[in-house]
Amino acid sequence: MNKLDKWIKAKLSEGFSKEQIKKALSDEGFDPTLVDLVLQNNKKTISALKNRLIILAILLSSLVVFSIVILSTLEHLPLLSAENSEPETDVIFTNQSDFNLFYDKGFFVSTDRIPFRIVDGALLYTNLSNQSLDIIILKISKYEEPLTEVVEFIDESINSSYASKFLRKSEELTYKNRQAFVQEYVILERNYRKIIKNLFIDFENRTLLISYKCNELDEPKCDELFIEATDHVSLV
Repeated sequence: MNKLDKWIKAKLSEGFSKEQIKKALSDEGFDPTLVDLVLQNNKKTISALKNRLIILAILLSSLVVFSIVILSTLEHLPLLSAENSEPETDVIFTNQSDFNLFYDKGFFVSTDRIPFRIVDGALLYTNLSNQSLDIIILKISKYEEPLTEVVEFIDESINSSYASKFLRKSEELTYKNRQAFVQEYVILERNYRKIIKNLFIDFENRTLLISYKCNELDEPKCDELFIEATDHVSLV
């Protein structure tokens, strides 16, 4: 439930209306009234935050007065000699991208347009579509197994997960001079036709998988994201 609350808050902050989010939740089998509960909790949180700020202001005022008294006292104490004082140390902090966490997995992604986040060892993009009000999922993950084994594993997983599906496209190709394989499925999920597209890329007997699942109405948008994600993936 905590993850769902965060998802609702994220969609609200992105500008989606309550009605849009309620419809998306309903289509995915969730209770749409959760949106109202999240909004009520937000109001309670704001009220509690105001009270905390008042208390914090009082504490800070007290701290300022206390600091003035301490500083006034220290002015009358003898200064420490330079010989006994500790040398100053310069501390430099460098900003590091979250994507650097994936160097050990054999790849990294660099893009300003697609807001990836790290979920369970993979890069994940999710968004609520304006076209179908359904959720778009684009994922990049890495497997230690060779390409053929991963293709079979994903195929078995799709077959066991969806009762109604058919393979619309399946072909071998190359990606940056590496062996690759693409599969495209059409599935039926909660009475909606959805597309699953998987691109498997071989690198040093391991496999990089770029995939998406989205409503068929959103396929043009998903293909656009898919191509951009593929262009921004660098194999290490």
